[in-house]
Amino acid sequence: MSDSSRAKKQIISAFQLEGFSLKGEACDYLANQLSAVGYEDRNEWIEKLIECLQKQNIESLILNKEQVETAFVESFKVGEESKEIELNVISVFDIPHFYFDIDEKKFFQKPASKFKPLLCGSAASKANLFRERYFILKQLVERNELFAPSLPGTNEGTRTKLKTVDYFLSTTKKIDDCVILGLLTQLKERRFYLEDPTGHLEVDLSQVTYHRGFITEGSYVLVEGCYEDLKFHATGVALPPPEPSFESRVLFNNVNTFGGPLEKDIHNCARLLKIEKENEHSMIIFLSDVWLDKPEVLEKLQMVLGGYNDFPPVAIVLIGNFVSKATKYLCAKTLRAKFKELGELIVKFPNLTAKTKFIIVPGPGDSPHANILPRPPLPNYVTEELTKLVKNCVSTSNPARIQYCAQEIVITRENLFSKIARASMNIPPKDVHNHFVLTILSQAHLSPVPLYNSPIYWDWDAALRIYPLPDVLVLADSIDSFSLKQSGVTVFNPGSFSASNYEFKAYIPASRTVEECGVGDDQ
Repeated sequence: MSDSSRAKKQIISAFQLEGFSLKGEACDYLANQLSAVGYEDRNEWIEKLIECLQKQNIESLILNKEQVETAFVESFKVGEESKEIELNVISVFDIPHFYFDIDEKKFFQKPASKFKPLLCGSAASKANLFRERYFILKQLVERNELFAPSLPGTNEGTRTKLKTVDYFLSTTKKIDDCVILGLLTQLKERRFYLEDPTGHLEVDLSQVTYHRGFITEGSYVLVEGCYEDLKFHATGVALPPPEPSFESRVLFNNVNTFGGPLEKDIHNCARLLKIEKENEHSMIIFLSDVWLDKPEVLEKLQMVLGGYNDFPPVAIVLIGNFVSKATKYLCAKTLRAKFKELGELIVKFPNLTAKTKFIIVPGPGDSPHANILPRPPLPNYVTEELTKLVKNCVSTSNPARIQYCAQEIVITRENLFSKIARASMNIPPKDVHNHFVLTILSQAHLSPVPLYNSPIYWDWDAALRIYPLPDVLVLADSIDSFSLKQSGVTVFNPGSFSASNYEFKAYIPASRTVEECGVGDDQ
């Protein structure tokens, strides 16, 4: 058997195992390209090629020569390692958008050429927002051990089957012991409903027991109970169980879902993992509510910068609000002057200026734009005096994303806790920080409240999703600082630098630990 024939047989076999079929000219092209390569090396090349094809939105599993040729060139292009930058600041307006296809049972990326989000989306955009959130959570819940289909020969009674709203709308008989996943909403005053893509159903919450977390209007919940008299009588309401990121990433075939220059998932980059472990003393500093219009705050900030000048951190993240009392008409002019002062302060510390990246994340009171999420970066007019003085400075969106080595960090500055508490049906008696974090992780979204409570640009809802879950979630909120770990995510609130005792947080990526820091009078 010739080398070309052996290569062709190996190629056909490998592609068939992955569900692909090759047209004759496509198979001949690959055989000619790979016939001179040894069996083991050829296997590695074929795996890379198939991986590249799986990332693409291919309409048919029968591949032609053009598709294979394009994938072949893309999968083995040189210079990919140069993209493995240790630190990337990513605007949420630049991240890829994925959706779950209910027919294919897999995630697909919306092609940039066809998907052009608008700030003022259509009515269909609003409906699609809730539909996509629902299907992401539904596939997650259905794979959970409590709901996943039983294997042959196992006890079916240990599994619970999710029902949809139309299942109940099609009958008038009583149905006991069932569970629905739906959007908890108030379609009529003081009358609550469960809504999913199949319809809406009134729910009686008078005898309900609320499980862990804040159960909010506008969030997706699992409701247990019985159906009778055209109404669902709830006995228990729980949040969907958060899914650890290593389980979620399997569904994306090693694709980078976080954003940034790399095409592959950064968790599998050996070079970045090595750098992360070797730099055991590297840290990222987070300060929130840095009121630049207060002289005493600038004085304390100078102490912080001076303390780190001899051992420069990888990055210092300065999170808004940047003025104590913002007004829409004077804010931009005030901020421009205050950021110039900040730049003049930073350049006093040459080590920080040369080696540390300064990241500016706007708060809800800083932006001259509408109070709608996600928020764009501060205008160049506001930050240009700072960036002239400090070259290693970048202004980004809110929420924002940072990729440091093989870790994904999400930062949001919003008074989320108060919004969630106002929309909540229950108030957990203790450990409110744990319940607060659980509420956000269970929804895989940074705004699990009604749109009238926290407006969102409908076409940009994906910018607020956190699925798969990141490694680190920074919830810069007006409440007291805290740090905890939940579902494999390190979550912390740096606290208000200006309103508290000048406290902030330092994150050490190598050990994935959070240090409490401060420069207050009692420190």
